[in-house]
Amino acid sequence: MRSAVIDIGTNSVLLLIGEMTSAGDINVILDEARITRLGEHLKKTHIISQPALERTFIVLREYIKICRDLKVSSIHLIGTEVFRSAENSPEVLSAIRTVIGLTVKILTITEEATYSFHSAVPSSLNKDEQFLVADVGGGSTEIVYGNSMEIQFIRSLPVGSVVLFERYVSNDPPSVEEMNLLQADLKIQLTAVPQTSPISDITGIGGTITTLAAIKHSLTVFDRTRIEGTCLYLKELFDFQKQFTHIPSGERAQIPGMEQRREDIIIAGTAIIIELLEYFHLSRICVCTKGVRYGFLKQIGQSSE
Repeated sequence: MRSAVIDIGTNSVLLLIGEMTSAGDINVILDEARITRLGEHLKKTHIISQPALERTFIVLREYIKICRDLKVSSIHLIGTEVFRSAENSPEVLSAIRTVIGLTVKILTITEEATYSFHSAVPSSLNKDEQFLVADVGGGSTEIVYGNSMEIQFIRSLPVGSVVLFERYVSNDPPSVEEMNLLQADLKIQLTAVPQTSPISDITGIGGTITTLAAIKHSLTVFDRTRIEGTCLYLKELFDFQKQFTHIPSGERAQIPGMEQRREDIIIAGTAIIIELLEYFHLSRICVCTKGVRYGFLKQIGQSSE
């Protein structure tokens, strides 16, 4: 049976269509992403704007048509930080039900982090081996630590690539002062995360890190097989950040591998990843192209058995 999960986030709307195998894995039929910036100016206005909602409706309609064309049996809409934060979230959810005909399930912080973690844990992991996952989104960053048996801690930081960019960056390219303020905020936020040891590696999820991997490989077309498992080293990330902050967004958009409409917030997203590595004294982060939608779809498959 084919199922679909549509993850409506602060920056992107993601579609996963898949079937559960007898081994409990996901046979992926389609995995798509579109940037709609639903949470644009959310931290300033505290509401989801009508233009941002209209952009999201366009993508949702496209996704529903794709699901019907591919004979999907069940479609699940999930939402995260953008809906948890917006004061007009009830009105927006009602509008989505009216226009799209489906109800959005708003995930709690714990649910979101748990689905992300389980989507990224490799099957080869020893049951006692510790695993750290960072899901860098548009509105928040989830950090999860545990093993294949249990999650030991979850921290959700109210800093994502969209939120940070809109809070601190008004110049193009950003000024040194703006970047210093942005990074200082990140350092403060990270003090809420336990420095559990030993941590030998960290896995990253989200549009920022997959875009950075695509840039590393100079991909002109997104290739999940090339990106999955790519490791980004701290020196590379510093080099990317230096490049991003010294050229205007129009030039950033032309960098091979840059996702369309991510050329502005990539600055803040990259800063988040750099600060994470420095906080945990790590030299690299490896990329997972999965995320919340995979964990949610796996849970749907397990509950229907």
